[in-house]
Amino acid sequence: MKLLLFDIDHTLLFTGGCGTKALNYAFKEVFNLSDGMKGIPVAGRTDPLIVMDVVRANFNREATQREIDEAMSAYAQRLQSEINDISKGHLKNGVIELLEILQKDKENLLGVLTGNIKKGADIKLEAFNISGYFELGAYSSDYADRNKLVPVAVNRAEKISAGNFSIGDPVIVIGDTPYDVACAKAGGAYSIAVATGPYSVDVLKESAPDLIINDFVTGKSEFLDFIASV
Repeated sequence: MKLLLFDIDHTLLFTGGCGTKALNYAFKEVFNLSDGMKGIPVAGRTDPLIVMDVVRANFNREATQREIDEAMSAYAQRLQSEINDISKGHLKNGVIELLEILQKDKENLLGVLTGNIKKGADIKLEAFNISGYFELGAYSSDYADRNKLVPVAVNRAEKISAGNFSIGDPVIVIGDTPYDVACAKAGGAYSIAVATGPYSVDVLKESAPDLIINDFVTGKSEFLDFIASV
């Protein structure tokens, strides 16, 4: 069996800015910051690390675990209300078609590996009606360091697969940033980079993924061929 782990934001979907709005709300609630996200990099970063970045940038100190927890709680609550209006958001082209094909192949076990906390990931996947494709996940609420998440996903896959997936079976991480590729390498997994986010094909090539495609429409055949070959 093969474990396929998808990043969420800009790989599977785009929320139309709901996540940023919810984070700004959380920073106002917890830190009394009116525009906490200003100048803070987001792509590929985990939610807890974004909180840490905001605290360093605005207060020149480290965030406490309590502050991180409070910010994540406020964020998740706000995200649920923000995402009720997803008129500006959308699934990435070809996502449903690809997930349908992958799910029908019983050799594939689908999951997410994401910088979102679990609650945030669940809200986003459910809002776009794709949560049913994924049987497990590894989240930044497990570890703030994305590079530690492949083993989390592998252990969960082994537990739920009734012996069909074992440690040592192929694992493929799919994402739109160099952070996703680095995460795969750190976890001993294959990597597929998809240029559906803020990073161009040329930039993604520098991180040396095992496969790089423009999107899930033009790159579908290459994607499926690669999955079949590992």
